[in-house]
Amino acid sequence: MRSKTWASGWTYPESRFTFSPTNQVLTGHAGTTQVLDVRYDTSQQTQPRTITEPAGGNQVTHVLTHTALGITETVDNGKRSSYTRDTQGLLIGLKDGAGARYGAVTDHQGSVIGLVDTAGNLVAEYDYSPYGAVTATGAAAGANPFRYIGVYQLQQGQYLMGYRVYDSAMARFRSPDPTGQESNPYNYAKGDPVNQSDPTGGYSWADFGQDVGSSAAGLASGAIIGVACASTAGVGCFVGAAVAGATLGAAGGGLGAAIGGGDSAKIRDAAISGAISGAIGGVGGVPLGKAISKAK
Repeated sequence: MRSKTWASGWTYPESRFTFSPTNQVLTGHAGTTQVLDVRYDTSQQTQPRTITEPAGGNQVTHVLTHTALGITETVDNGKRSSYTRDTQGLLIGLKDGAGARYGAVTDHQGSVIGLVDTAGNLVAEYDYSPYGAVTATGAAAGANPFRYIGVYQLQQGQYLMGYRVYDSAMARFRSPDPTGQESNPYNYAKGDPVNQSDPTGGYSWADFGQDVGSSAAGLASGAIIGVACASTAGVGCFVGAAVAGATLGAAGGGLGAAIGGGDSAKIRDAAISGAISGAIGGVGGVPLGKAISKAK
């Protein structure tokens, strides 16, 4: 991105990133200044282990500890913070580098929307745009680096989402989908951030399972209802098909995501989006069912 002066008078320098052969971000620059250095672990190089970036005029190196539930510890220039997660991996509490403890409040997508101190006071609030741009307020807002859909936010504002860096200001990833399965390789959540999320940065087998499960279930339910009420022309068939499609689509999407290896958050999101696509598929399946009935 080249330097640009906006109507407000602010000038933003050119920013660029370097990537590994598998499209993981390695470094980031603003103008000629390096503002990001990321190192990974695991054999697939998908988990950021150390992140070095400027903060408050100083260089800060964050060392991340990953578990099956997510990141449970960060060490920032020697200051240790710990994070408590539930069995689904959602953040439920943290202890910052100064020893202060907070409870985390999350929404249906896992985004952290508030922090509560040990006295029960709301000490931080986080408001998000649909694509994740955050406004953080409150004395303790800086204690929590996990923001939109519960993923780690860099000091420059971008999010580390598994394989890739996501820029909420641009509503897109900074590098193409490494799995090669997304029709728009820079797109986030298929352009539907309200009903979808992409915390890993890659279209996965869980995504494929969700799409197949929800679509097939919705279409099948519509076809079955179309066969059952082939002799009627009322809207009742379509309403029934939409309801059945939503129900079976939610089940099919969730099951498909589970079979594809999705975690609990992915399965939950798949069920929600599956209900929507299932309802649409159910309505679309009614004419098919009536055609089948007439062909008998």
